Amino acid sequence: YRQIADYGAMILLGHAEARNWAADRTPSILSLFNESVKDAPARLTEFDEVYLRALYALPLNAQPRLLPASMKRQMSTGSE
Repeated sequence: YRQIADYGAMILLGHAEARNWAADRTPSILSLFNESVKDAPARLTEFDEVYLRALYALPLNAQPRLLPASMKRQMSTGSE
């Protein structure tokens, strides 16, 4: 059940779209139901955790057009 719970967390809390997650991307729990991925992660990956931390570290009043750059900055500093 851990995989399903972690997958749900990324979809609901991370506002992620699993249908766009390709097998050649960074390993993520979002690949759980991707038929082209042979070994889906058993839980949230390091990338997933850094992504969620960065997302929730953003200011509440962040402008949508600035989110990609802000997320990239948060993820690069949050993974060190």
